[in-house]
Amino acid sequence: MTLDLNSNNSNGSNKSTSSASSSNGESQNRLTKAVDIFSLGCLMYYVISRGKHPFGDRVEREVNILNNKFDLSALDSMPEAQDLISKMIQFDVEKRFEFIIY
Repeated sequence: MTLDLNSNNSNGSNKSTSSASSSNGESQNRLTKAVDIFSLGCLMYYVISRGKHPFGDRVEREVNILNNKFDLSALDSMPEAQDLISKMIQFDVEKRFEFIIY
């Protein structure tokens, strides 16, 4: 899933992007962004839930991340936030929410 934050470049014209990744650096940049999105999702949940972690306590957290097992029940009264954060913290990078900035 992607969100286009800015469809125009600085001179107001649309900027085209290549759909094929041709360099290893570009692939690494995408992975770095995916990790940043994951971290932001965890941070957003922590702030909104007043200190809870979406993947549980410290002891089980790493295993839960690897198994994509998270609990966003503290956001049951905020379905939009729950939906957004669940997409940001997906273990599978291909399923993770992605921001696109031109």
